[in-house]
Amino acid sequence: MKKLITVLFLISISTLLFATSSTYFKVDYDISYDSNVYSEPLPRYADANWLNSKVIEPYFKRLNHGISLTVDQYFSSKGRTGLSLNAKIGNAFKCDDFIPEGDFGSATWEYVKHDGLADEKLKVFLSIGPIFRAQFGKFDLGIALRGSAGSFDLFVDGVIVGIQAEPYVNVFFNDSIFLNIGAYFDAHLMYLYTKHEDLWFKDGYTAISMGAFVGVGIKLGERG
Repeated sequence: MKKLITVLFLISISTLLFATSSTYFKVDYDISYDSNVYSEPLPRYADANWLNSKVIEPYFKRLNHGISLTVDQYFSSKGRTGLSLNAKIGNAFKCDDFIPEGDFGSATWEYVKHDGLADEKLKVFLSIGPIFRAQFGKFDLGIALRGSAGSFDLFVDGVIVGIQAEPYVNVFFNDSIFLNIGAYFDAHLMYLYTKHEDLWFKDGYTAISMGAFVGVGIKLGERG
């Protein structure tokens, strides 16, 4: 699954580069917050097997810093719509795990917060979707709406899919170089297992990512 997603992503980039009138490349520093505590949020009624599974795979809240790489494609120099491809890689610098502890048999248990940073792995998300923009002199204002797929644990268990909204501002220094500033919200709506033979997806899974970024970009082709 990981290899398939990567190959499709690279094919999309290489194909579109030859078909577009204007291409924007962006490299950004990214700060983000992730959590899955909104998935069946810390339930108070569950059986022992479910509770034991949350000891192994606890709820988490994590803060990351990383990079965001974006290619935005416009098929005409004055076009207001195009196609956006993005890759986000984040490394956790703070993480809290919420693990149920107590007597599972008698339902006398509580969620206890632990420092989970030592167990965290890289998060990697790839996304693709339409982009919409408006141009005002040296400024481009826009929003990208993408479908996303990735993992919070470097694809150890499976792939999480969702939808992403990313508003942004480009501030041009000259005809080609610009400052890129923006934010994003990613709602992860389904967890697809890739290494569990008896499971296909995790029912009721919900997680969120939100973040902000700043970086630089270069434009190839006419801006309009």
